[in-house]
Formats: sequence, C-alpha cells, structure tokens
Amino acid sequence: MTLVRSVALRHRRAAIAEVSHLVGRAEHGLQHGGVLLHPDRLRFPIERWKRVTVRRVLSDAGDLDRCSARGAHACGASEHDREHAKRQVLPPLSHFLVPSDRQVGVERVRIPAFEYGTELREPSRDFFKVSIRTSLNDAYDCPTSTDRSKRASPTKYARVSSCRDGVIGHARAMSRVHAYPPELAQYVEEHWPSGNVLRVRRELLCEALSVAFQASLTSEEARPTRFRLLLTPVDQLPESGVPNQGALRLRFDQSRPLTADELRRLGPSTPFETSLIGAHEENGKLRIWGIAHSGPAWLAPTSGGRSPVPNWTYDPIIHVTGPGQLAVRCAGKLVGALERGVLVDAMMDVFDSEWLPALFAREREQVRAEHASRQAQTQSPTLVEHSLVGRVGQHMLRRCIQLVRGARHGGMILLVDAPPVATAIGFDGLRLKYRFEQDEASHRYRTLLFQILERVAAATSKATVEWSDFALDASPDLEKLEHAVFEWSRVIANLTAIDGAVVLDKRLGLLGFGAEVSAELAGPSRVWRALDIEGREREPDDIENVGTRHRAAYRFVHDHARGLAIVISHDGGVSFVANRDQEVIFWEQSVSP
Repeated sequence: MTLVRSVALRHRRAAIAEVSHLVGRAEHGLQHGGVLLHPDRLRFPIERWKRVTVRRVLSDAGDLDRCSARGAHACGASEHDREHAKRQVLPPLSHFLVPSDRQVGVERVRIPAFEYGTELREPSRDFFKVSIRTSLNDAYDCPTSTDRSKRASPTKYARVSSCRDGVIGHARAMSRVHAYPPELAQYVEEHWPSGNVLRVRRELLCEALSVAFQASLTSEEARPTRFRLLLTPVDQLPESGVPNQGALRLRFDQSRPLTADELRRLGPSTPFETSLIGAHEENGKLRIWGIAHSGPAWLAPTSGGRSPVPNWTYDPIIHVTGPGQLAVRCAGKLVGALERGVLVDAMMDVFDSEWLPALFAREREQVRAEHASRQAQTQSPTLVEHSLVGRVGQHMLRRCIQLVRGARHGGMILLVDAPPVATAIGFDGLRLKYRFEQDEASHRYRTLLFQILERVAAATSKATVEWSDFALDASPDLEKLEHAVFEWSRVIANLTAIDGAVVLDKRLGLLGFGAEVSAELAGPSRVWRALDIEGREREPDDIENVGTRHRAAYRFVHDHARGLAIVISHDGGVSFVANRDQEVIFWEQSVSP
C-alpha cells in the first residue's frame, strides 16, 4: 500500500488525508479522486449525476498512515517520515473544492475524539445514514445509526473513525454499499402485491432469507446449492395435488430445523426446476415440513414453451440460484431480489425489448410473405402476425440458452446477417472449423416454423392468426411440432460444447460451429453496459474486465453491425451483445425464473 501521510490540525481547522492508493496514481491526489474533510462539511465529487453514484467514505487510521506530526514515533515511522510530517502544509481550501453545481455535501459528523500520536490498532467505528435527495445541491443528512425511525430508502452509509475534537483525520473512498437479506425482507414486506396477504411475519421472512443466503454460499459434493424454498403451512397444500397443475405434497414424519446445512443437504434431492423445500412456523420458529414436487411447467416463460403457468399458491417462494443470489416471488411474479449485492425489483429480459425483434424484422417479413404465398392457394387464406413468427423463434433460443446453462460448459452463439440463399458462405473475421451444407437439414427450423403456421391456420376460420392462437391450441400435432423445435434447440446447444462459437443465420439456420472470431478484427474502443432492456440508460465498462468469449463477441458485433452475439458463461451468466448506433452494448440477461 502506498504510504499515506495525513495532516491533523487543531480544532476548527481542516484535516486532510490523501487517498492516492485508492485512485490508482499518487499524482491524482485529492483533486481528482480523493475526499476533502472539513469541520463543517464533507464534500466529494459525484459521477454520473443521472444515476447519483455516491461513494462510500471510510476514515480509518488502521488502514492509512497512523502517524501525526506530534506522534510519529509511536507508529515506528522513519526519521525522514517524521521530519516530513512536521513540514506538512495545508494547501488552500479552494484547491480541493469543485464547483458547487458538481458536488454534494455531508453535514459534519462528530464522533469520539482520539489523541493523535498513538497507534490506533482498533479505531472506533460509528455508522451514519446518508439519505439520497433529489437535488444535486442538497446536503446529505447523517443521523446516527440509533435513529432508526428516520431510515430512508435508498440509503448509503459512511463509516468514520480517528478524530480529535470532532474533526475527521483520515478518509478513503469505498465501493457501493451492498444489500443483504434484512433489506430484502423489508422491501418484500413493503412491496408485497396488494390484494394478497403476506402470512409470514417479517422477522421470520428475514430469518428464512438469511438462512437461504448462507446456504447459497455452500456446495454439496462440488455442486452449487440451488433450491426453491416455499414458506407456506403444510395444510395449505392438498394431499391430492398434481404436479404441473399444482404440487405433490410429501410431508416428513417429523419436521426439521431450517438451517443452511439442512438446505444444503436437501438441495440435490429437490431439483430447482421441479421441486421445492417446504417450511412453516412451529412454536415461533421456521421448520422444514417436507417437499413439494411442482414439475417443470412453471419454467415455460424462461425456458421456452407455450404451456400455461400454473398458480397454486400466493405465499412467498424464495429462489436461490447462485452464491448470494436470492429472489422472492408471489404467484410467479418477482417482488424483490438480490443480484450481485444490489436490491432489484425487475429482471432484465432482453426478449421483451423492442430492439431485439427489430433486428430480425426483415427475416420475419420474409416468412410472412412466403406463408401468404402458400395460403393464397387455399380456399380460405389465413395470414400470420409478426408476434407468432417472432415468439416461436424466441422460445427456441430461450430453450437453447437454458440447455447450455444446464450443461455448465459455457458457449457462444453468433447470429449473422447471411443472404437467403448461399452455397459457399464466408464472413470477414470468422473462421469456421466445421461448416454445414446449406440444405433442408441445416435449415430444419424454417421447415418446422412453416409447418406450425400451416397447422394453426388450418385450425381457424380467422383471417389472421397470432401467438395466442398457437398457445391455446392443445392439438397433438402442434405439441409434436413444438417438441421438434426444442430438439433443434438441443442440436444447437450440443454444438457449443467444443471451443469456438456456433454460427446461425438470422433465419435460425445452422451454418457451422467451432468458429473463431479473428483477433485481427478491430475491437471497439469502449463498450457499454445496458441498464435497461432498450439500452437507453447505459454505463461504460472496461473491456479488460471480461474473458475471451466476451471480447470475441465485442469484436464480432463491432464488425458485423446487424449481427448478434449471445455469450453463456460456464457459471450460468448470459449476455446479449449488439451494435446499437455504432456503439457496442451488452445486456446481462436475467436467467433466474
């Protein structure tokens, strides 16, 4: 760590500590990356005003230089350092302040005084709440942590220590504050859907989330702990429950304590996709009463499929999908979740965006035109809406993504803007190790799609058919065709198991696999992380923060502006990468149902 020298002046004077080791280069100093400490106000720059990114501040003599001009000997500093500390001169106050319209204030924080010149092995730490205001020039209130009644949302915290006469002596910038199960429990209670009663007391909900959080950090025989935890009394589920319509209730002869170890042990026997662990209150404590087998029908919106989603309970269901990843749902709808330590109330589903269907608009119109041409030869022609053509393809891709995630080997799918008829396809910057003949077999999805459209059209007298007509048709023929589409998903998913990308055209035909994106392709100078499904709100991201798959995807879409890259990491993360207005943007797809 870079030696950080501090200045500690007497009462009513400023105390400043350089935190250059936190901003990368010492020459940045306080003006660019540090924090100004002043007896009456603590000011620090705001980045990205629209998002109000507030840096957490820590003043801790144990982390910084523990010496002062009067007591360097107590810290074991060298003679050079002691002489330098004595000569420290406080720069002009204006040197560290930024214009008033680009800063925020924090009211003076008074904490117990320390005598400088002593080594602070365990400095005092007090916590203060910082309430975000709507105006950039508003000061930030800092009531003490004991003032629970004034807690606001959202909140940030400042942790401070090491001072004399109420003047802070050291400071460093910290990363954003993370949310944990207690915050999630509070949010769920406050945002539970109106019309439904939350029958679990808040303290018990907090207990369940805390235990589930701890269980998510464990593994069983090298398998990550994933499960669904149902918080409902056992007698609320009928004994005659049927999976995929309700749940089959399997009750233990004796209930078991709700602990992280118990959830870890039960996880492998209650697969996330088909079963739940049931718990209810007994004598003021949560205990596990058994298992509820739901079947996989509830996965249709995420994994692809037109099956109606059964709703058999309005009680909380906690989803644990990975380390520290929790979500609470009511009747299939998300109430609140923890994602990477952030409290969220909506999932990023790129398939709900407008830009993704627009990327395939030309291909959909070609399908509609060809279907209309075929229907013109029938007695009662039936046209097809964009929604049906597009959503069949979406569900095929959803199933493919879930299969790759389930295999846990990762993969990348590239969709290229290929011509409708091509015998020798070549793309700049792509080296296909295994190339397929462009025949009916490699374009089987297109065959299946037209068969679906014809079956749906034949079953109605309407002039136009749409997605709902397909979704509500329970005929065996359509069910077989749907299964055939998902087998096409499996074919694509299987090809991702080796090094290199699977390459599809935008009609979802197979071109080849084992593809390498040439390192000679010019990459983007920067990439953007989308903060909403349309990518209107975004933030810059470091290209070096990701692995080779993501960097290859960045180069591909930078060179193929009408292409699309889907990157599935071995840990289950999914990213969509596209070129929007000559900018490379990626979306982190929410994958937990």
